[in-house]
Amino acid sequence: MADGGFVKTGDMDSVDGRKGRWQAHRQARRLELVQAAVRAIHRNGPHINMNDVAAAAKVTKPVLYRHFADQRELYHAVGQYAAEWLVAWLAQHLEPETEPTEVIATVIDAYLGAVETEPVLYRFVIRYAFADEANAVDGYRDIVVRHVDEMLRARLKAAGMDDSACHAWAQGIVGMVQSVGEWWLDRPDAATRPQLTQQLTALIWGGLSQAFP
Repeated sequence: MADGGFVKTGDMDSVDGRKGRWQAHRQARRLELVQAAVRAIHRNGPHINMNDVAAAAKVTKPVLYRHFADQRELYHAVGQYAAEWLVAWLAQHLEPETEPTEVIATVIDAYLGAVETEPVLYRFVIRYAFADEANAVDGYRDIVVRHVDEMLRARLKAAGMDDSACHAWAQGIVGMVQSVGEWWLDRPDAATRPQLTQQLTALIWGGLSQAFP
């Protein structure tokens, strides 16, 4: 029987391969443009626009719009990039075998360390990247909440303890530290990072200590 108009298996594999390479190229290009946006934020502050990003990326604005529908989509991509960086930062500074109080102190210190290390990017994400959506910052925060939740839950399970409240605790810890971090951005002389870490650890551990053996 003649093949007629059917595409041969080898041809389909070739098309799929080209499609996969094209998608990988687009993803890599999007990442490059997001990283250019981060450079623009470092250079110009959190109030950036598409012209700033295009200049940092050394491309024209039409190139940006080929990869992002509008400025809001680009801002969201930068927010996601920053959230993933923050989680990686936290993971890098956490030791797997520590006491619960040390876990809390380390999470707080690492979070404040991220604010201290990347104040302009942090301000952009919290105040501008998701300014048009009331629940978008919650989505950003949930990435960190999930990480803290998993750490607390693992330690309670290892001790044979009830872990049903871990998600609520994680929400409270991250929400408190995030709020203090935003406050600290505008008042860096109000307290040092070690002072804030000690103060928040004492407050949080005062409640959590009842749940740990």
